[in-house]
Amino acid sequence: MGIEKLNIHLIFFALVILQLSIFSVVNVASAASDEQDIEALIENFNAQDVDVKADSVKVPVAAGEPAVGPLIQTLDSKDPEIRENAAINLGKIKDERAIDPLVKLLTDEEWEVESAATNALVEIGKPAIEPLIKILQE
Repeated sequence: MGIEKLNIHLIFFALVILQLSIFSVVNVASAASDEQDIEALIENFNAQDVDVKADSVKVPVAAGEPAVGPLIQTLDSKDPEIRENAAINLGKIKDERAIDPLVKLLTDEEWEVESAATNALVEIGKPAIEPLIKILQE
């Protein structure tokens, strides 16, 4: 009986932590009202603190369309992890403005970045087909 109660308390505690984490991301995303705010959050893509990095990667998707411009600019970063996370986010947002910049990443020197760009283009879907066909024809 004691172990079952402990398990119930642990599950409850985990749910509370998860709820607080989601609340935190939503609040940060809603506070990121303009591109400057979002750019500041994107800078945390390569943070040393795992929690800061994890939260910063979730924020652009929650912010949606206002994050597209800063994320596209971030694709030019020297840090491959930042380029990878930006590509992942752009794929989740599914904005067509990201297609050409993502296509350019298909020749990135880091396979993780290439893979993230490929997956992002797949997530964007049909609008990405024509630019990909042009590349194959070249």
